[in-house]
Amino acid sequence: MSDSTFAARIEKVVEGGLGLWRGPQGVVLIPGTLPEESVEIVSGEPKDGVRFGTVVRIIEPSQRRIEPACPLFLSCGGCDFLHTPYDHELDLKQKILAETIERIGKIKPRFLPPVPATLSEHYRYFVQLKIDEQGKIGLYRRDSHTVVPFEGDGFSGCKIQQDKLNDAIERLQGKLAGFQVIKLRMGHERFVINATSKSGTEGDDRLTGLIRDCGATGFLVNDRLIFGDPAVLYIYGEADGQIWRIWMSHDTFAQSDPSVVQKIANRVLEIMDTERGVNRLKDRMLDVFAGAGVFGILLARHVKEVIAVEIGEGAAKDCERNVTENGIKNMLAYRSTAAAFLKRFKGDTGSVIVDPPRPGLEKNVRDELIRVGAPLLFYISCQPATLARDMATFVASGVYEIDSVQMFDQFGRTHHIESLTIMKKKKQ
Repeated sequence: MSDSTFAARIEKVVEGGLGLWRGPQGVVLIPGTLPEESVEIVSGEPKDGVRFGTVVRIIEPSQRRIEPACPLFLSCGGCDFLHTPYDHELDLKQKILAETIERIGKIKPRFLPPVPATLSEHYRYFVQLKIDEQGKIGLYRRDSHTVVPFEGDGFSGCKIQQDKLNDAIERLQGKLAGFQVIKLRMGHERFVINATSKSGTEGDDRLTGLIRDCGATGFLVNDRLIFGDPAVLYIYGEADGQIWRIWMSHDTFAQSDPSVVQKIANRVLEIMDTERGVNRLKDRMLDVFAGAGVFGILLARHVKEVIAVEIGEGAAKDCERNVTENGIKNMLAYRSTAAAFLKRFKGDTGSVIVDPPRPGLEKNVRDELIRVGAPLLFYISCQPATLARDMATFVASGVYEIDSVQMFDQFGRTHHIESLTIMKKKKQ
């Protein structure tokens, strides 16, 4: 061991999937490590008050360590947990979720067992990748803007992407010079590719032919349609055979694994049944940050009325289309910010679903939700830190109490955490 390296005993894994070591320089966060293992590291310079380390070698491995199945692990910035079995990854994420909520929110809610992913690998229906000057496709190296191409000895495709996406990337590898970003979105039906070029490059017949050969049903450059249809189709089915067809445009936010959406909707319905019984059929439900309206559509026939609220232009149009094409008569779609809609809303509602982006709920949105005071508030989160902050506001208001928090894993092999928090209005 040299003067520039340290022997580190990993205390725990924290948000970001990083191992934590308390050394002579203070706290150091180290990717690719597991609790209770010893590693030799090089410690970097502090960045924004945080110091990161890089593993030189494993001194004493964790009993839960396995050989990563991808040669780009810890290089490309995509996966965080390929070095441990999936069941252990779930356990680590559950602990991270609980610790983050307790540390930031200063609350200790009831945690239900995590719901595992339907597929822990090859589950992503949507990816956004970077392209270097040579046209190589990949992801940025950790903490840099250097593209790590998806290629090389032992590389057989990204472990978290659907095979169809991997096949397309292999066909296009090295052939997209002049472009900087490529987005690939597949549905249960249809497949759309969208490439971005700062220079205004739009490609040529050769590129269009390559895109068609990938099986794409739509191709866009800088969001301008070159051929086909810019939307993909997801198909959701319920236990009684009911089928819902959900269209999403190329720029509409969608969950990376659509199967998780159905699991969360089923859990929401279970709670509504338990808490409201047949009275739910008389309830109005608000679906805030509704996107293409998936949750509202899946739950509409179980309540009297759904109001879906979405500000994104493409997503709002998708929501209107999906309501119409699925024949949903008791669902209204509004294009509005959450804050503006809730401020105007004066009616009664039995439940509210919020599914905000990673920054969470703005303070005025939290305040308006507390004013509305729905008996049930369902908070779907993809960022534990902002969830914890928002939960603390609801609890401090005295209006809500936390029933439970449950992780629904849809980001297998990565540090990202999706969860459903159920809040109930306190009885006065």
